[in-house]
Amino acid sequence: MKSKNSRLLREILSIIVFAAVCFGIYEGASFLRGLSVNRVYGKDTRKQILHMAQDQDWEQAAETIKNKGQHNLSNAPERLDPYLVILIPKWDRPRDSQLWKVLACSEKDPGSLDGIQTVVFCKYTEETAGYGQPGASTSSSTGTSEFVHISYVNAQTGLPYKWEYYGKDLPGKSSGTPHFKVSTNKLLSHIKKALQDLGKQP
Repeated sequence: MKSKNSRLLREILSIIVFAAVCFGIYEGASFLRGLSVNRVYGKDTRKQILHMAQDQDWEQAAETIKNKGQHNLSNAPERLDPYLVILIPKWDRPRDSQLWKVLACSEKDPGSLDGIQTVVFCKYTEETAGYGQPGASTSSSTGTSEFVHISYVNAQTGLPYKWEYYGKDLPGKSSGTPHFKVSTNKLLSHIKKALQDLGKQP
């Protein structure tokens, strides 16, 4: 009888733990969905938005991704939203807009970019660090971490108002070889939160 009760108790606990894990995953996914902006899918849709972006003459503004000390919060538009997120390839010259990739737009169905207040330019880069056994003369493995240069630009004036270098620093020591990534969803969630926080400032 005691054995049967113990088995029943274990089964109930297993069900409770499973339900808690499922709930945590659901809540986490809902949180991320709430933070993420509307992804832009489909070659034709991206192409259409890209043509509109080129018509807005943002090629010069894309150079601000390099951050040459020209970002100033006083350049921000009165309203930061709606915004468009554009990815510049690692090896691309920022002004070569033919190679830009539209990642997302805070408008669900952007038929025109005339109302866009902020264009966010992003460019991935990577940092590395060597890891090895204590006392070893050379490192035996190389850790990597993705970082993203993010430039927030007033879409109406082309003037930059905020710049970030977003990613996770590699640790000085590690038992394994770390490899950190910045996924598109994580990047978009960060951008949305950064703009929300900025919009709350007096």
